[in-house]
Amino acid sequence: SGLLILIFLRGKAEVVGLVQEERRFAWECEAKEILSFLRSSHTVESQIETMGRQMQDFIKNFLANSKSRTPGISGKLIKLAFLKSFPLSHRPNGTLSYAYLIAGNNEVISMRGNGLATLNNRIIGNLMKDFILISEKGAIPTFGYEAVVSRTKGVFGEEADVRLFALEGRGRLIPANFRERRVFLLWDIITFEKKNLGCYLNIFPADLELSAKPLQFALKTVYKAHGKKFFPVLVPIPSSRNSEPIYASSFKVAGSFRPIFSELFSIKDREQKIPSSSHLKLKGFWLIRDFFSYDHPFESWVFSKSRGKENPHETIPERFLIWAFFF
Repeated sequence: SGLLILIFLRGKAEVVGLVQEERRFAWECEAKEILSFLRSSHTVESQIETMGRQMQDFIKNFLANSKSRTPGISGKLIKLAFLKSFPLSHRPNGTLSYAYLIAGNNEVISMRGNGLATLNNRIIGNLMKDFILISEKGAIPTFGYEAVVSRTKGVFGEEADVRLFALEGRGRLIPANFRERRVFLLWDIITFEKKNLGCYLNIFPADLELSAKPLQFALKTVYKAHGKKFFPVLVPIPSSRNSEPIYASSFKVAGSFRPIFSELFSIKDREQKIPSSSHLKLKGFWLIRDFFSYDHPFESWVFSKSRGKENPHETIPERFLIWAFFF
């Protein structure tokens, strides 16, 4: 009957409304995930440390899939893991990669070849042994302390702090001096099945941040990770003298985005018209903006084209039901 048809259509409209609401909620959750990532992963320190963990994962996955009953590491494996985990932007010219094998008696044996560094290899190997022992024990031993301090300062400069390097520095990017030049260090122990198999030390030049371009890299990373469906942009705050937004280097702003970008970025009463953390739909685009960082005069904005129509047309079966009711 006609009443049943109207009930059906009303129910269908409610279902469509729920689907649209779920779609908007899912979009907002994913967009806020992007905003959170940009806040936590836009520094060169966070990026290098993440790449270090990826390097560890690469080695562990290789060993886990090895057919050998007693899988071991090699200089070739460590160098491959380094190249796979650190893009060119984050290993500029002058980057050195050291690799060492940990023998059964906790001796540290240098690995050579495959593009691994050899400069001051033995001295650095002895220092890595010190760092490993201190890191594993969680304390700097009283016996031999002065010798460890002397070795650390001898390699990484008078400002080098053993406590920072050995106790707190494992897996973290640390500023240091090396051969009278400012550098950054990243060292870690390679473990597999609760055994220490080896260790590595990566030394990056002081101009690492210039090469890495961490803000653009963070935008590019999140753009790719979310299937290129979201357009993250760093927009200068209204009081900033910097008038140029920063886009991911991996895409050119689509022509359809240009008008809305130029219009929205120039809004003066931004907070009133586009409240932070609020999901808005404007001119066929979904948008959310939020706080980015105290260290940079930008806000994080995330755009995407609206997914689906807000008021979809009836399907062919629905049109037939309406026709049958009225005619």
